[in-house]
Amino acid sequence: MTLDGVFGTLRTGMRWQCNRGGMTALQLDQPAGRYLSMREREDIAVWRGHISGREIARRLGRSPATISPELRRNTSTPRHGSYRATVAQAEADRRARRPKTSKLAGHLPLQNYVTAKLAGSQHWSP
Repeated sequence: MTLDGVFGTLRTGMRWQCNRGGMTALQLDQPAGRYLSMREREDIAVWRGHISGREIARRLGRSPATISPELRRNTSTPRHGSYRATVAQAEADRRARRPKTSKLAGHLPLQNYVTAKLAGSQHWSP
């Protein structure tokens, strides 16, 4: 590609950006899906002492299998402890940090088992 072609492409991109009004809007909400948002955690904190975990899940449009571990992980004491949305969000953010040690590297018995299986007479690896 010639130098003129590179600058022509750059100018086209800048023109498209100007025509669309500049940069795309910043998305502050977490994407819906597997993880709970801060708003959902706030709703859980409000409803926690008043309705069941299944009812919370129904109101949020989530599975009870999502809400139950959330309450178990982030409640101060089992069964009747307090649930705080900000603490739960901070803990979720902490648990999601990368890089993490892989299970194989961090668990010596598993590492020995896999090594023995791979070195054996039967081929366990594809």
